[in-house]
Amino acid sequence: MAPPGRGSASSSFVESHYAGTVEQPPPMWTTSCRSEPEGQTPWKTYSLYAIHATPSKRVRRKHMPTADQFSPIISTVSCTVTSGNTTSAEVDIAGCQLVGIYIPSTFDGTTITLTCAPTAGGTHVAVQDGYGSTFTLTTAASKYCPIPTLAVTAGVEFLKLVCGTSQSTTDTVFTLAVRPV
Repeated sequence: MAPPGRGSASSSFVESHYAGTVEQPPPMWTTSCRSEPEGQTPWKTYSLYAIHATPSKRVRRKHMPTADQFSPIISTVSCTVTSGNTTSAEVDIAGCQLVGIYIPSTFDGTTITLTCAPTAGGTHVAVQDGYGSTFTLTTAASKYCPIPTLAVTAGVEFLKLVCGTSQSTTDTVFTLAVRPV
């Protein structure tokens, strides 16, 4: 009676496939030998890759695309807070998610909050951080402020920025960084 494993489907497949060829099993296949009594061939053990792989078919690897072959993943949308006000006009970011805000040099203040509405011109409500508090970005002029938790802006389509203080110098034009969803 043959020892267990000898002549099984996995070992006979591998042995018959490579029998009489110069080709060796790929490096990911491990071979180990166990001591056998003299005159007997050592057992061959192959990893599980040998059972499921098809060594007769070579996989041709394709090259990765370069950065310039991808569509841009970040777009920008402008948003203006007029002089003397704290709230911007409504911005429609349909099909996109807010990922950051470029703060211009004309920004007066240190905080920005967000409001959103389910429809254009609808009633805007404060965007919360998921813990019951209003989501607030603390920033300064001439900065980029990423949204630290993207779940905060998930599902937001009609958006307004609310500055902590009124913009006294000039109209303040924010650039919103958005990505398609």
